[in-house]
Parts: sequence; structure tokens; C-alpha cells
Amino acid sequence: MTGPPDQERQELQWQYPTPTGFPLSDISTAPQKQLPSTVDGLETHFAVNHLGHFAVTLPLVPITKRVVVTSSGAANEATEPLPFDKLANRDDGNNYDAMHAYADSKLANVLFARGLKHRCPELEVVATHPGFVVTDLQRHSLKFRILGRFLAQSAERGALNNVRAAVDPSVRDLGTSEWVGPSRGRKGDPVVSATVRAFANNKEAHDRLWELSESLTEVRLSN
Repeated sequence: MTGPPDQERQELQWQYPTPTGFPLSDISTAPQKQLPSTVDGLETHFAVNHLGHFAVTLPLVPITKRVVVTSSGAANEATEPLPFDKLANRDDGNNYDAMHAYADSKLANVLFARGLKHRCPELEVVATHPGFVVTDLQRHSLKFRILGRFLAQSAERGALNNVRAAVDPSVRDLGTSEWVGPSRGRKGDPVVSATVRAFANNKEAHDRLWELSESLTEVRLSN
């Protein structure tokens, strides 16, 4: 896995004089008939939801003022402590649980945000979650497609959380337990809430995740 080439970074800088990074690609509840994996043999949720963000973001840090890391409320349902030895290569056999894998990958997003801020204190790093939104992420889950009809908000409403996280000057210095998310948890207007679980600020945890991510992606912060 590699980051964007220098030419692409220069084009991004030209298009966005004060750019904000948006690592957004995501998957959820991949089919459970077998352990889903990438062509590299990595567990799909962790690879797409975290490693992809890591690999794309780091090369853009020198030309970026603020990074918005999109997590999920599911991060607060993740395994604690994270099973670092099996995040990338789960071998759960018939016990593989896509939702647990998804939740773990979203906690990894918040750990990444904290680790990035620790390593780049001058960089504005804002974690956010969109709430429960109706998107194609639920296409493999009948349960969540049904729940979404009654409990979810539109993708457009969910995206407002990212917009605020990107452009609102007041969120540049959030507390360690804060992120931008819907006012009523699953839905609502974007607000700053102190609902990030304490484990997300565990330095040993985000250091270990950082080392694992560097090893798997071969991407590192430039000096």
C-alpha cells in the first residue's frame, strides 16, 4: 500500500490552498460466509477502514492544515483492549463476527487520530462520526436495513458532521474525549460531545497501532 505520488500532492495543494484531509472510504458488515480479506490477505474492515486512511493521510500531512478522521459510534462497542495481534489477520473460523471487526476498525480510527495529533502537535486533527445514516454500507445486513428505516438519518445529514469538523474554527482544539457527532447520538445536528471512550487516549495503544500500521502499509510520516 502506498500514498499518493508527489505530482498528485502538488495538484491537491493547488486545488485546496488550505486543504483539509478527509479519509472517508469505508465498509461495514461485509458478508460473513467466509472471512473477508483484501488481495494482500488482510481483514477487509481493518484494511479499508483504517489502513487505507493511514496510507492516504500521512503523505498529505505536509500540505494539510486539518485532518478529519471519520469514525463511528460503533467505536465505543469495540473490543478493549484491541486485539492487535489479530486485527489484520483474524482467524476466528466460524466465529468471525463482521460487526465486531467493524467496531474494532472504527476504534482504530480514533486511536489513529490521537496518534497523529501526538506526532504532529501543530496539525489540527478532528475525529467525527456521522451517526446512524442510510447508505450502501448496510446492504449486506437485513437487520440494519430495517432499523435504518426507523432510526437512521440521511447521508446528507450525516455528512454535516464532517463539514463542521472541517470548517468550524471552534473545533480545532477538542478535548481528548471529544469528537463531532449528531446531537442525539444516532441523529441530529452536529455538535461536540465528550463521548469518546477512555481507551482511545491510551498512548501505549495508539503507539502499538501506529507501529503495526507502518509495518503493514510501509508508509511513514516524512521528516
